[in-house]
Amino acid sequence: MTSHTPEPLALDLPPALAPLEALATNLWWTWSLHRPELEGVFKRLDAATWERSHSAVAVLRAASPAALKALAGDHGTVARLAAIAAEQAAYLARTDTWFARHFPDQSDRCIAYLSAEFGLHESLPIYCGGLGVLAGDHLKAASDLGVPLVGIGLLYRHGYFEQRITASGGQQEVYPDHDFGQMPMRRVIDEDGDPLVVDVPVGSRLVRAEVWLVMVGRNRLYLLNSDIDGATERDCAICGQLYGTERPNRLEQEELLGLGAIHLTHRLGLRPHVWHMNEGHSAFQTLGRIRRRMVLEHDSYEEALRVVAARSVFTTHTPVAAGNEAFDVELVKREITSYCQAAGIDVEKFIDLGRQKNPESESGEELSLTVLALRLAARANGVSRLHARVSREMWSHVFPGVEIEDVPIGAVTNGVHSQSWMAPEMAELFARHLGPEWSERLTSREWWDEVRTLPAEEVWRIHGRLKERLVKFIAAREALRCAREGCVPQADFDPNVLTIGFARRFAPYKRANLIFRDLARLKRILCNADRPVQLVFAGKAYPTDTTGKGIVAEIGGHMQDPELARRVVLLENYDIEVGRHLVQGVDVWLNNPRRPLEASGTSGQKVPLNGGINLSVLDGWWPEAYDGQNGWAIGDERERADAEVQDQADADSLYSLLENEVVPEFYERDANGVPTRWLARMIASMGSVVGPFSAARMVADYTTDYYMPTVAAAHDTTRG
Repeated sequence: MTSHTPEPLALDLPPALAPLEALATNLWWTWSLHRPELEGVFKRLDAATWERSHSAVAVLRAASPAALKALAGDHGTVARLAAIAAEQAAYLARTDTWFARHFPDQSDRCIAYLSAEFGLHESLPIYCGGLGVLAGDHLKAASDLGVPLVGIGLLYRHGYFEQRITASGGQQEVYPDHDFGQMPMRRVIDEDGDPLVVDVPVGSRLVRAEVWLVMVGRNRLYLLNSDIDGATERDCAICGQLYGTERPNRLEQEELLGLGAIHLTHRLGLRPHVWHMNEGHSAFQTLGRIRRRMVLEHDSYEEALRVVAARSVFTTHTPVAAGNEAFDVELVKREITSYCQAAGIDVEKFIDLGRQKNPESESGEELSLTVLALRLAARANGVSRLHARVSREMWSHVFPGVEIEDVPIGAVTNGVHSQSWMAPEMAELFARHLGPEWSERLTSREWWDEVRTLPAEEVWRIHGRLKERLVKFIAAREALRCAREGCVPQADFDPNVLTIGFARRFAPYKRANLIFRDLARLKRILCNADRPVQLVFAGKAYPTDTTGKGIVAEIGGHMQDPELARRVVLLENYDIEVGRHLVQGVDVWLNNPRRPLEASGTSGQKVPLNGGINLSVLDGWWPEAYDGQNGWAIGDERERADAEVQDQADADSLYSLLENEVVPEFYERDANGVPTRWLARMIASMGSVVGPFSAARMVADYTTDYYMPTVAAAHDTTRG
């Protein structure tokens, strides 16, 4: 690498508090056991700034001299901060990592991981939902395992959007103007101390983008931002809103991400051995690499294609056609023709790699970035076994003459970063009973069953405390919303009542409103005087998705129903903080997509970490986990052609499970007031999910089955 470094924060901290800068500028602290302790320190320095931003950097910038002086005079806290900083330093310096043990001669390898969004922490709002949170968990797990991975993405001035739920229950979008200097990242500066700027060809012009660095444990995430001083309005708009609603703007985002990654790594002196495209948004990096091979290495076009593909890995995340990025061919031509011509690339031949027919497109043809990525990646995968099967069928036309079962799309089932989503109290229980190094054994299949030895009643007590915390969180969030909207909070949640959670993007196929299909039947379940149930929802609908926004409004409207108001709540502005409270506090996680349209559904993998249980359609990851003892399966594995018939069958199954199994089992107690059958299912849930569906296992699989074989094959290809 070159000498490019992150810009200093220029904080005026007392010497005793010097460790705070190292902690604040690396997100390691957010998944360490010390998170609650450090959050307490940040609140103590500036409670208002902390509550508004949850950013340690923002707090350190805002803290008054008096607050800093008072904290520096607290010798006990100063000693603890020094100890935590030393622990962080030891983590960063450690050499005996999983990667070092399994691939001792590959320490100089570099994997570039490209994604349009990264969900690492609520203080860095550059994510929309599952794809971004998965990318964030991937980076964290790679750091824990010592995998030499570099993340590359975009930095959005307005993020995705902040959601407000109005007094009537509808969704309202708000686009905040984020101050990047308050976020847990730093601008990268060049050798002269000036902001590092990368010139990226977008269409027929050069777009200047500054570079920001986020430290994610051992690994780095570089973010490109075109919204800089002196930039045109059009250039600024590229990094305005995540997933811009206008197609030309969205295409320019894909160009900046893909082509920008090539120019950025070259400027930084990085030479990735593997390029991992997390979904098709970054597929234009293949064009940048083809051009670089032809210009710098004097490869022919065909040879450049071969070399680029040999070093590429592609993960597809959706079996829903609309979720696969595609652009009208004429629009693409206008954008990339000059870039291609400068290197002697036939633009039509390149577009052919991703060309497909679309009668609704202006020209009748479109460039599918998924198809492009599949054709230019030596290895491709879906994110669950079922999703891989569906993807092989969905994309079989890309591989003519190949039997569907032989279509080269494998499976790496998603996992979640355990330390990020497990409550500290539960992590302490794991450490006490399974050893302080339990999180380092998540890749060991021999260890997974040890989770089943956890004391069930102690897990139950901890989960009860987490549930109390969730109930308080719900009340506080609803009080703030209603104060703003001029309404009265109706939800009256009780920590002793069975609590079911549903939180995800409100895409229609996810059927957030399925449980409301038979209102009379649902009311009998929720409002039972002896065995009540309460439902908590959260999720955003894409701004132009009128059907999804209608589902938000429908559920929000149920909060006005006098019979349901106490038992149903829709929390606004679903983000990582809301998600963390929900997966830690609910008893049951509801997931009812229309099979087989849920590629994975990783939110359900977070709930068992905290004693929760899944109630889910057999879609995504759940068919691999469900064994009849660790949760409940809605419906069966049939995929009916008639959506209405499917919805009715699944709703009937859901109601029946709630009435006959879920609710009775929760409220069935022994002489000591313990729900013994529920506890057995809870422990079975933890034992079958914590290890097998961890991000540590996932990244280990990517490294073993995709990254390192790609390194070896690419070496042979390049030599040949």
